[in-house]
Parts: sequence; structure tokens; C-alpha cells
Amino acid sequence: MKTIRSMLVLALLFIAVTECSAESLQVTTTPTSVQVKRGAAVAMNVNLKNVLAPRDPVTITAEAEWEDEYGTARTATASTTITVVQPVKLNRYKVVLPALFDFVAGSAKIDGQPATPVLEADRLTFALERTLLEGESVSLEYSVKAQ
Repeated sequence: MKTIRSMLVLALLFIAVTECSAESLQVTTTPTSVQVKRGAAVAMNVNLKNVLAPRDPVTITAEAEWEDEYGTARTATASTTITVVQPVKLNRYKVVLPALFDFVAGSAKIDGQPATPVLEADRLTFALERTLLEGESVSLEYSVKAQ
């Protein structure tokens, strides 16, 4: 029994990878570690956040030159500042379910709304298809059950 419990804890650690940051996307999962008994469900929470900062603004300046009715040269300028955003497009989030764990049907949510991820063999796939601007995030919830 002790060996099976150790295997279940080890397997759950593979599901709940602690915070890992890509260059532009921060992925945080909780819990990071938990002991679970056979038949017990474990609620998983995932937060995906765009951690990019906006680029420095770009200013475009235009100048008009003309002469008035007296022949005096005149100029007028106008400028516009453009802030360049750095979005991150999220397509999918995939979870590999280790041996001895099952997905709990009906437990999945995206930003608090019910979701239906695709379960194929040992892989759970959430279709996200959304774009996150700087500082925006999306949260996923699902539960797994130890066999």
C-alpha cells in the first residue's frame, strides 16, 4: 500500500508542475504537491498569464509647410503616439494524465464557466482559442481522481 501511495504522489507531481515561465507566458498550477488516497478527487487550478510589458511608445510627427497670402513661409506640426501591444495567442492547454488517474467528468471550467475538454487516452486537451493582452490571464479548473 505504501508503494502505491508513493506512486500516486509521484504521479500527481507530474500533473501539478509548479510555476514555470516561458518568455511571454507564465503558467502556475495548484496544488503543487498533495497526497491522495485511492478514489479521492484532486481539484487542479491552472492560471495562464501574459507577462509581457508594452513596448516603448512610437511617436510619429508630421510637418506641413506652406506660404500665407503675404508670401510668409509657415509650418504646422502634428504628432501621434502609438503604443504597440504584445498579445499572446493561446490555442490549447494539454494535460497528460499519469497512470492510475482519471479525469473527473463535469469538473472542467475556463474562467469559471463550464468547459468540455477533449479526453483522448491519457491526454486532456482544453481548446482555448483566445488572445491575452499584457497582464491578462485565463484560469482553468479540473479534477482528477486516483484509481
